[in-house]
Amino acid sequence: MLSDGLKERNALHQHFRSLMPKLADNFDDLLTFTFADGALSARVKELIALGISVTVRCEPCMNYHIAKARENGASDAELLETMNVGFEMGVGALIPPLRNILKKCFPASCEEA
Repeated sequence: MLSDGLKERNALHQHFRSLMPKLADNFDDLLTFTFADGALSARVKELIALGISVTVRCEPCMNYHIAKARENGASDAELLETMNVGFEMGVGALIPPLRNILKKCFPASCEEA
């Protein structure tokens, strides 16, 4: 059963295809090539894409990659853990610049640590 978000994505993709068929064909070929089984299974690739989707805050991407990961055998536990990793990577990216600005603006505190 497709989620409403995935149904909308598919409808929008068909609209995209009708207006820009060559670009859509190229994108679909890239998608097929990228997510085919290889050194990494399609399931693992979909989980990676889901984590990236969380990090870049792309809700349509999350819907799509959750559905595709499930189609490739991913469990709910794997999906949730993958989303947790994506969340941490998004939030974690805020820490290095925060550390740098604290060092620049509060140098005495840095020297005491």
